[in-house]
Amino acid sequence: MDRSLPRVLVVTDVAVELMSAGSTLLYRLLENYPKENLYIVQTTPVNQARSIKEVTYFENKSRLATRLKRTRFYFIGSLIEFKNSLFIGKAEKKIICNFRPEVILTVTFRFSWIKAYFISRKCRLPLHLILHDDILTAERHGSLVNWLLKKGFKKTYRHATSRMCISPNMEEYYASLFGVKGDILYPSRGINDITRPVPERIKQKKPSLHFCYAGSLHTASFVTMLNQLAGVLYKENCRLTIFSDANKSHLEKMEWLGKDHVTINGFVHPEELKEFLYQQVDVNIMLNSFEDSTPFRYNFSSKMVDYSATGLPVLMWGPEESAIMKWALQQKYPLVLTTIKLEDIEEMVRGLRNEYARYNAAMWIKQTGDTYFSYEKNFGVLANNLCMGNLERNKLFLAQ
Repeated sequence: MDRSLPRVLVVTDVAVELMSAGSTLLYRLLENYPKENLYIVQTTPVNQARSIKEVTYFENKSRLATRLKRTRFYFIGSLIEFKNSLFIGKAEKKIICNFRPEVILTVTFRFSWIKAYFISRKCRLPLHLILHDDILTAERHGSLVNWLLKKGFKKTYRHATSRMCISPNMEEYYASLFGVKGDILYPSRGINDITRPVPERIKQKKPSLHFCYAGSLHTASFVTMLNQLAGVLYKENCRLTIFSDANKSHLEKMEWLGKDHVTINGFVHPEELKEFLYQQVDVNIMLNSFEDSTPFRYNFSSKMVDYSATGLPVLMWGPEESAIMKWALQQKYPLVLTTIKLEDIEEMVRGLRNEYARYNAAMWIKQTGDTYFSYEKNFGVLANNLCMGNLERNKLFLAQ
């Protein structure tokens, strides 16, 4: 690892830990960064078992706001968090003084990116944005706070030294809104992540296929979509395994998800999940919502990173305008389903009985994942931007 990389102060509402979604993406990007050059300030509790070893973390949250957000006064908790993001507190000033960061890195989620912006302006440090979800549509804190967030986001996006967007759709959208270009930073594998070859069983004829969905089910229509798919799988004598944080008893009340061919589990460690998929599953499932489609136009489903490391085909189901579906369609991936018609779902599932179709799709997923989601490629985007910002800072001081 290049020890000349700048000292980075990470200011975030997203926990930098090996957990799920955005947290894991941040962990993977930063896990091999020089430990002495990294300081993480996050508003979520620090889980030492899941955090980056030998890196200093600081938990910075409002306990009052946290309590209020668990009540019907949620919007007041959001207002408090927003107000706190407008000021650099004593603890943060001490961290800046002692650590002496050279650049600021943040994620545009909830409110910490606002504080990062003020630190950048006050200390004259380059600001680097990582953008996983479209904050203009994903954040819901009440009309007043959302209006303030959108107004501040425009200013922050233009001020930033670099803007690392998770998909081409997102980068193009923000460039059209704000008049400045960004970079594409796809979801990344970890530096030590194991990638597996296509399993031999994918090439073999099978009387029954094993499908798997791993991910959140909080998004509108995901449960309905899985239930509909489970009905088709039941009729086709196939199995479905689910790994999710959703309420198991709630899922089991659904018409088809409660059948014996469906197994429902909680979340497991990413490596445990990938091993299960590789050893037992024939087809993975990726969902994007039809009902709440706007956020999916710009974000990029991070679960594809783990899926692509298992050597299995992925059934991708969602509206064609979503970022990941558009990405797959442009590269002519065959297993993309963009309607909710029952006959189209049945046709797709029946088509997967063809072992050659499964194998060709699995090879596409593996090869494309190796290209787009590699640690080397994505860390290179991050490192180049951080170093560029540090170079600009040095020029600024030399000019003074």
